Amino acid sequence: YGMDEKAITELKKRGKFFEETPFYAPADGTVSMLNVRKGAYVNEGGSVLKLQDFSRLWVNADVPVKDVQFLAVGTPATVTVPETGESYETTVDFIHPVNDPQSRTVAVRLILDNPDGTLKPDTYVDAVFNAAVQSRLAVPEEAVLYGGVGAYVIESAGDGYFRPVMVKTGITADGLTEIKSGLKHGQRIVTSGQFMLDAESNLRGGFSSMDHNMDNMEMEHGHE
Repeated sequence: YGMDEKAITELKKRGKFFEETPFYAPADGTVSMLNVRKGAYVNEGGSVLKLQDFSRLWVNADVPVKDVQFLAVGTPATVTVPETGESYETTVDFIHPVNDPQSRTVAVRLILDNPDGTLKPDTYVDAVFNAAVQSRLAVPEEAVLYGGVGAYVIESAGDGYFRPVMVKTGITADGLTEIKSGLKHGQRIVTSGQFMLDAESNLRGGFSSMDHNMDNMEMEHGHE
């Protein structure tokens, strides 16, 4: 197996084995593992070498579970090598059907053409997906705070007063966090953690009121 047809024909003519018999790989590639040395014996069925084709490489991107919904096979993506700054355009080839419970990510496979062998296996890369998404209400990521009652933002009530507003968040990307509910377009919110003392006092009052309302809701639920 693996002998060239010409070598087989010559072997039949001679009726005896060659001292050295050439074997040819069925495809182009690079020897990544060599299991024999000159003079070594090879057992039947044994592995002599490992041949790999590096002209095309797989990129396994770990995508957060909440973001996979925006991807599909064929979604455009840009892969960048941080060390060199080189970028490559490609598309999503496969989305793994099972997520990793520890990292809370899903493996998304991309394929890169590598005809000149510039890219090396096991190289760390960054992947940006150009997913088409509809217009969404979003606020600066730092404007969303998290506490025991959930996610909230601080709304400016005017005259130096502020109040917490509960929100439901979605995806976060490029420094922006999607707001699914709790805010409307045009509402003024605080995007900095620096408050005047009187504003901070009013803020604490707002939290007390919010906690009180939450307790009342839980009590009413318990009577049902």
